Amino acid sequence: GRRLVANLAAFHNRYKDIQLTSLRPAAGILAVVTENAGKADVSGFELELVAQPADGFLLRGGLGYIDAEYTSLNPLATVTLDTSFVKTPEWSANAAAQYSFAAGAAGTLTIGADLSYRSKYYNDTTNLEILAQGDVTIAGAFLRFQSASERWEVTAFGTNLGDERYIVNGFNGLTSFGAASATFAPPREWGLTVRVKL
Repeated sequence: GRRLVANLAAFHNRYKDIQLTSLRPAAGILAVVTENAGKADVSGFELELVAQPADGFLLRGGLGYIDAEYTSLNPLATVTLDTSFVKTPEWSANAAAQYSFAAGAAGTLTIGADLSYRSKYYNDTTNLEILAQGDVTIAGAFLRFQSASERWEVTAFGTNLGDERYIVNGFNGLTSFGAASATFAPPREWGLTVRVKL
C-alpha cells in the first residue's frame, strides 16, 4: 500500500592526498594551512525509513554508521594514524513523527516532534579532548495550523528542548596563544512563524 519505504546505502571510499586544515606557527603568527595529510579509508552505511501507518500520521527514522581512519601519512602531517576525523561521529540517528487532522472547516492542525543523536566527535584536527563533544541527543517539536485554502499557516515551534549545551566548532591555540576556544550551539529556543502565499 506504499505506506512503508526503506532505503539502505553502504559505501567504501578510499582517499589519497586527503586535505586537512591545520594551524601552524609561522614568523610569530598562527597560520591556517591546507595540507595533504596522506591516505584514508571511509566506510559505513545509512538506513532511512518512512512510514505512514494511518492517514495523516507520518513517521521517519534514520541510522548512520561511519568508520573513518587514516591508513598512511605524509611526513609533515599534523595528524597521526590514531587521529579521528573532524566532526565525524561514529554513529548518528534521527526520528520524527507528525500527525495532521482537520480542525473543522477552518483548516488543518499538524503536531510533530523530532529527535537526533550523534555519538562523540572531535571539533579540531588535533582531537583536543576539551574541544571534543560527547554523545548528544537533541529534541524539537512544533504545532502548525494551515488554513483550508492553504494560503496561510502559523507554526509554533521549539528547538533543543532539553537545553543541551554542545560544541559545534573548536579552535586549538594552546601551542601558540596558550588558549583554546569553542562555539556552542544555541540553547533552548521557542518561536512563531507565519507564512502567506500571495
